[in-house]
Amino acid sequence: AEAKKKVGLTKAELSKCQEEERKRAQEQESKWAEVDQFAGYQKVTKFAWDQSDKFVSIYIDWPEAAAKLTETASWDFQDRYFRLCVVEDGKGWILAQRSLCKAIDPSTSKVNIKADKIVVKLAKKAKGQTWSALDDTKDKKEAERKKRIEKGDLQGASTQQLLADMYANCTDEEREGLREAMKKNREYHDQKAKGLVD
Repeated sequence: AEAKKKVGLTKAELSKCQEEERKRAQEQESKWAEVDQFAGYQKVTKFAWDQSDKFVSIYIDWPEAAAKLTETASWDFQDRYFRLCVVEDGKGWILAQRSLCKAIDPSTSKVNIKADKIVVKLAKKAKGQTWSALDDTKDKKEAERKKRIEKGDLQGASTQQLLADMYANCTDEEREGLREAMKKNREYHDQKAKGLVD
């Protein structure tokens, strides 16, 4: 007699699926709990950042920060995430970034509250690694574009097609930079045609 084919999942496979679903639900619940917890907080939108071999530093100008925020600031660092919260005169402010550009070392990341400034120091897990931005959006976009050039719809594309695609898929800031570069290029060629430059 022919053996019957098993249909469905084994107990181990079912258990694994249930565990993965439980983890996903917990992550979503945690995400919404955080959203609820900080729902009344204003987002910090003005800041600057730079980097060294060891740290990515975020600078937030805050008048009298040391006098007003030392007791009311809190922060959280995780592998690819950070959150800074401050309360001043009963009003909450938050600066948070999920999907950091690269991994950080939470144990050596820190916040320094100075006289008129807050400095968030994200310790790079891979020392010397250059970050293209605070989040990983730009890196993901570049990786996707590289894939398209090597094996996708941009394979064998002309320079003009590549530039048109780049222009169509860049941010407003990047688009402005491309326009400026094209303008300078045109001006140079105009001057060269007139014999004003070599």
